[in-house]
Amino acid sequence: MKPSEILCRIFPFSRPELIKYASTCPYRYKRYSIRKRNGRGDRWIAQPSKDLKAVQRVLLDEYLIERLSLHKCATAYQKGSSILKNAQPHLRNRYLLKMDFKNFFPSIKISDFDHYLLTNKIIEEQEERNLVGRIFFMKSESDYELSIGSPGSPLISNALLFDFDKTVFGKCNALGITYTRYSDDLTFTTNTKDILFKWPGTIREILNEIKSPKLVIHEEKTIFSSKKFNRHVTGITISNEGKASLGRSKKREIRTRVYLVKKSEPSVKDILSLRGYISFARSVEPNFVKSLWKKYPEEMSMIKEQKIEEKK
Repeated sequence: MKPSEILCRIFPFSRPELIKYASTCPYRYKRYSIRKRNGRGDRWIAQPSKDLKAVQRVLLDEYLIERLSLHKCATAYQKGSSILKNAQPHLRNRYLLKMDFKNFFPSIKISDFDHYLLTNKIIEEQEERNLVGRIFFMKSESDYELSIGSPGSPLISNALLFDFDKTVFGKCNALGITYTRYSDDLTFTTNTKDILFKWPGTIREILNEIKSPKLVIHEEKTIFSSKKFNRHVTGITISNEGKASLGRSKKREIRTRVYLVKKSEPSVKDILSLRGYISFARSVEPNFVKSLWKKYPEEMSMIKEQKIEEKK
């Protein structure tokens, strides 16, 4: 069944109505900014409208998910994925290189997706490709691009980077380098001294050879590290013993927030946020969470049971 047929079966569209609706999809986004986690600047989000998001999710679930190929080293946005799972392959390696794509989602254009669908024989009819592309790609000043905020962007970006991941993984595997990619974060680790220093040049060469999509490395975020220094992989600290850790600063932050639960009258939103942090902490360092229960039993019970009244 074609994508258009799926949508017309699930939604109250005739085919002409669907084509007309799809022509408006690239403009159905609400733009807003959020503060970056490191506190340095803002990140712009483009959220599709509720109706468009529903259409995108149907196409993802009913058509694209089973047809798009994802490489095993792409650890984000897949079932069971997490930043911890991304860090785990690197725990026993001494030397670390982190790299980052610049403007990752916006750099992936509708023409890249069209080329992928055609060359992989996923959708061969031009009209169907045009329709699907417009449903998932937002109109920018100069092109149609993936947005940060669309449920389709993660899967599509991972699929379009399959050839890149496959090439990088093969070269790394031949040299004893471990490679994972979590969205725009590239992580390389090894136990072979000095081998990673030439690797940024190799990655740039691979990117130059790949015609689509055209991605650029954010040079300022390229970081080398080793056991002599703190090693962090997608927010996870790697200890010298080869174990995953939250890191001292994150544990201090969580501990302080737990301590202040009875004193600062946090909102339900704050409690739910803290509960999420504690849940994640349990998956990384369960003994740390046990220590919180031992030291702050009343506060932890309040967080668990959400015994906080929403502020008016």
